[in-house]
Amino acid sequence: MTTSIILIIHTRMEAVLKNDFVTVSYNSTKALLSLNWNLDTTFLKPFKFQEILQRVTERVEKLEVKLLLIDTTNFDFVIVPEMQAWLSTEFNQRLAKAGLRKMAIVLPEAVFVQVAIEQAVQEIKLQPEAPVFEILQADNLTKAQNWLFN
Repeated sequence: MTTSIILIIHTRMEAVLKNDFVTVSYNSTKALLSLNWNLDTTFLKPFKFQEILQRVTERVEKLEVKLLLIDTTNFDFVIVPEMQAWLSTEFNQRLAKAGLRKMAIVLPEAVFVQVAIEQAVQEIKLQPEAPVFEILQADNLTKAQNWLFN
């Protein structure tokens, strides 16, 4: 069953943004936007990271995305505290206002990067205007997809 879910998701995905660091795909049937970060993120600069996420937010708003899957398995960019603050406020508030319902984040194996992502998610949850969407941190893609679609 899980394999068929993954196949269906990938066969209906349309790339809406692709660069050296990430591929962003959209599945209109599921109202799903998927970010797949790659190992080139080692060379990612904070301003470029923020620019990419602003473009992702624009896609969420324009396409009326309800489910967001962020695969950071190969992510190798440490999110500095200033960027964590931006993520927990402006970025997530825009996602919530756009009508996002669920965000699943597949955590990377790199411990420092994983801790930075976990800290960013904790900051999101502590905001006075906490997002109205659910957030899951998962250790693999299958768990994240199963949670998103149930």
